[in-house]
Amino acid sequence: MDRLDKISNIIFAISTFILTLFIFIYTNNKDNRKEENVKKIDFLKVLLLENNSDKFLNFYEQILNLILSRKNNTLLDSEKSILLELINDEHKSFRLKFYDLILPFNAEIYRRIKSASDDLINEITIKVFDPSINYFDENYIDVIERKILQSRTEVLKIILKI
Repeated sequence: MDRLDKISNIIFAISTFILTLFIFIYTNNKDNRKEENVKKIDFLKVLLLENNSDKFLNFYEQILNLILSRKNNTLLDSEKSILLELINDEHKSFRLKFYDLILPFNAEIYRRIKSASDDLINEITIKVFDPSINYFDENYIDVIERKILQSRTEVLKIILKI
């Protein structure tokens, strides 16, 4: 009986040691992963909000300026095509200089920002080429301005949730 008691104490001590070692290693790895994620998020915030916030704001401002510069004009299809090329160039620049930088950090955030900006460009394209309405008339320009504001707000909300 005494031997059985000693053996059970040894088994209990060994299992306690192994469990303690496992908890230590698991907690240490978890803390390292958490610290690495915090560093990534901090770097992403610095990269986006401090270094590239001007590119974010310039994109929406440039698109709005391109559209407002055609205000009260009736545009031919060729002029509309040129306008859309300029808008697409701004969109490409925005993608390359701003939200492509997010992809290595978080594919979901990248996808959401890309979707919001693509939706804006698609919406503008549809509105510009709608033959039934002249969206460059002062009465309809607000529709496009609201869409630009909504897209900018949506992207900003996505960024701030990081």
